[in-house]
Amino acid sequence: MRQSRAQALIAGAAIVTAAALAAAVLHSRQRRRRPQRVYDYSDRSGFPRSPEQMRGVARAKKERASGPPSFDATTRV
Repeated sequence: MRQSRAQALIAGAAIVTAAALAAAVLHSRQRRRRPQRVYDYSDRSGFPRSPEQMRGVARAKKERASGPPSFDATTRV
């Protein structure tokens, strides 16, 4: 019974070692790939127009909108 437990431990260690080796091989293959292109978005603001052109657009749209009045944060109940 003692021998089968030792064999099981050795088999388990062999499986863990094989998994570690497989992971190392896959990792090294990925590192050898051609580097991916890096995009530079530092010159973009995220707005469809410049911030100067966008100032007040949302407020103007809200004022033109029809329908029930929306909650106004300045109104106190």
